[in-house]
Amino acid sequence: MKITKCDIRGVYKEDIDEELAFHLGQSTLIYTFRKMHRESGIKVVVAGDVRPSTVSLKNSLIEGMSSIGGEIIDIGIVPTPAFNFANKYFNANLGIMITASHNPPEYNGFKININGKSTSEQELNDIVKIFKTKSYRVGKRKGKIEEINILNIYIENLLSKINYKGNLKVVIDAGNGNQSTLAPFIFEKYGHKVIKLYCEPDGNFPNRLPNPAIKDNLINLSKKVKDTQSNLGIAFDGDGDRIGFVNNKGLYVENDKIISLFAKYFLKEQPNEKIVYDIKCSNIVAETIEQNKGIGIVEKSGHSYIRLRMMNEKAIFGGELSGHYFFKILDGEDDSLFAGLLLCKIIQESKKSLAELEAEIPSYFTTPDIRIPFDIEKANEILNSIPSRFKDFSLITIDGFKILFPHGWALIRISSTEPILTLRFEADDRYKLKEIINTVSTKIPEIKDSIFDNVSLS
Repeated sequence: MKITKCDIRGVYKEDIDEELAFHLGQSTLIYTFRKMHRESGIKVVVAGDVRPSTVSLKNSLIEGMSSIGGEIIDIGIVPTPAFNFANKYFNANLGIMITASHNPPEYNGFKININGKSTSEQELNDIVKIFKTKSYRVGKRKGKIEEINILNIYIENLLSKINYKGNLKVVIDAGNGNQSTLAPFIFEKYGHKVIKLYCEPDGNFPNRLPNPAIKDNLINLSKKVKDTQSNLGIAFDGDGDRIGFVNNKGLYVENDKIISLFAKYFLKEQPNEKIVYDIKCSNIVAETIEQNKGIGIVEKSGHSYIRLRMMNEKAIFGGELSGHYFFKILDGEDDSLFAGLLLCKIIQESKKSLAELEAEIPSYFTTPDIRIPFDIEKANEILNSIPSRFKDFSLITIDGFKILFPHGWALIRISSTEPILTLRFEADDRYKLKEIINTVSTKIPEIKDSIFDNVSLS
């Protein structure tokens, strides 16, 4: 079992199995009992993604929680936004989603909500402490298990939050994940003409990896958009909470640009509102918010951090570079379907193409995420050495280190979900970008080769 900053995940049968799920269910329930000072009456929502291992793990998790008095509502295999909605709809004390999100099919994991909020890293560690002691001394009765289909209620709520008549041609690439059935149905219900791509649920993800934030995963979506002369392409991740976009020219749209488009939309009608975004975003996000009379709030990268900050700040909108989009109208939750529908509405109302809207947002020279697998101890050693290696530079320490240069920045941090060192660079022009990358690679020679394997400076 591997604990990330946001959840628990690992390779099925190596790091995670049914016995672990059984005891993790008990441990998480015990933690919730103690947190709420109860010995019974804890209501739990459980759901899962389409991975082959999910149903078996879910059954074991439920059995563990039921054995010590959990009152379980099993909502089946649903997208994570529907799971988050169900937690609030049923006023659940605890919610567990069995998913490994965008990881390859051999992985699985557990996203845990307590009282409608994502668990913190400390809470996850406390749950694991209980797991290791196996001290399950509460629950004086066996719990109950109820299976409820939440999708119709979730859809009705979603439809009530955004109202327009669609007229776009949209390619939906569900990546064989949790949005395979629901997303085409919703977009057709709004009146859009939908062309389906990989919309058959298959947790082996036979057609592409389930991460829509990586441009190379959307090559076939780009081709389909061009071949069908569609207005845009929309891609979802494995559990259906993240989303990526391809414009009418078949070109991948960076999520910084989408965040900026949404910020402009909300601030046009409601200036002076707060908008949360993560530290990895281009400077253009902060500048767009400021230019449109909004209040920008930068936060650590990671779904749980943005989600919690959204709710605490009562922000009108939040965006994460990975493709999570959060909305005040949805009680601060992220929802990929709402994000996709909203972008279609913006395109229609503007009477412009997505490529034209995108072109209105200025661009900097920004690298994609550079992801370097690392032993976690070595990664922390490198990270801790940044202040001494860059003692003549200004540093932002919200999440790892953002090293500020006169004409750009470099970000180095540890992934919140994987043992990976991630880097990103941005500059005003190509030559300044090259200078920044060369400076960083010189000062951190341990990662020099990996940087140049991922970035061409020619």
